[in-house]
Amino acid sequence: MKWMQRVPNVDAAWLRMDRPNNPMMITGVIRLQGPVRWGRMEALIRGRLWNLYPRFRWLIGHRGPFGVPWWVEPDEPAMTKHIVRVCLEGGADAERAFIDQMLSTPLDPTEHVWQFHFVDLPDGSGLMLLRIHHVVADGMSLAQLFLELGDADLSERQGRTPEAMQVGSGFRERLKLVGRSTAELARLVTLPGEPDLGLKVPLGEAKSAVFLQPIPLDEVKAVARREGGTVNDVVLSVVAAGVRRHLLEAGVKPRPLRTFVPFNLRPVDPEVRYELGNRFGLVLSHLPVDATSWTERIRRIRKSMKRIKRGVQPLATYGALQLTGLTPLPLEKLVMALFGPKATLIVTNVPGPTRHLQMADHKVEDVMFWVPQSANLGFGVSILSYAGMVRIGIAVDKGCVPEPDAMAGHFHDAWLALKAGEAA
Repeated sequence: MKWMQRVPNVDAAWLRMDRPNNPMMITGVIRLQGPVRWGRMEALIRGRLWNLYPRFRWLIGHRGPFGVPWWVEPDEPAMTKHIVRVCLEGGADAERAFIDQMLSTPLDPTEHVWQFHFVDLPDGSGLMLLRIHHVVADGMSLAQLFLELGDADLSERQGRTPEAMQVGSGFRERLKLVGRSTAELARLVTLPGEPDLGLKVPLGEAKSAVFLQPIPLDEVKAVARREGGTVNDVVLSVVAAGVRRHLLEAGVKPRPLRTFVPFNLRPVDPEVRYELGNRFGLVLSHLPVDATSWTERIRRIRKSMKRIKRGVQPLATYGALQLTGLTPLPLEKLVMALFGPKATLIVTNVPGPTRHLQMADHKVEDVMFWVPQSANLGFGVSILSYAGMVRIGIAVDKGCVPEPDAMAGHFHDAWLALKAGEAA
């Protein structure tokens, strides 16, 4: 084995957040037209991931008394060991059970920290289920990998890359930024914990994932024009209304919920080819679950997102992750214990390509992903745009949301109400 390079601090922080009851891996499902062409797909992964990105060939090793993580090149890297073929019988129920099983099963930390399953389905179609640890990449760079596996270039992203924070280059500007970031981090640490409304419970090992029927992007844009918001505002308002319905059904009085939202810190140029790794900050946004009208929800969401874009919170939390990646593991656990109670769920939004992709002669019919819930949260919402449709996925700890299908139903009903201009 050959020691290649130290795992960067932020990536190391995500690696060490891993717990048996909360694996820090991104799970995705790519639905293909027709049966999986095993040899073609394997060759595609070898040519566009394995050969081009060393992190897919390297292992994680640890050095020194504090177990500092390093990327290590094994003597005999084995790609095919991490590509598994599965034949499922039993239709949608079997498929759902398989996805839940993979979502609940941590990756082996002594092996390559990724795994692909090629799944043959009873109806003759196939899907690729991928699991990639957060130490390898964040959602934006994985979206790029998705494009590179298909036949699109980077300009195929859905609209613009999410707005990134612009940092001044002058010494005085950077010094002021450091001071503001430090003050913001101190403010976050001293925030009181958020009261539990039944969505924060000790995590177990059983996870579940669901997603709504795709929503036409043109319909979302039409609602955004009508309500005076953005596509993001509209989708987040649907999430807020759906959670509100869940709480009311449970007999709980809704109140604003703090939500972790990943904020991109990469360049905004869609032609830039991202490196792997993690370059985003986690910001706290208020989800207006207590709001009783669509106008109020969208207005408050817009106000919250504008405040985030003008502030330094993304840089403050990114800096905190860099520091925790340097600290001994017990201290990192303490930091996570400080931040975990500040929020109830995590919501992430990733733009995808504007048209259907081809992948090794397969048409990619659909795609969805679910992100891990950092800081011991048990409820996450993923939003993805692809080929003119918006997809909303929900990943939960089964102790937190025992019936995720019911939660998805609340989201769906909320969207139908918003589209029709009805109260929700």
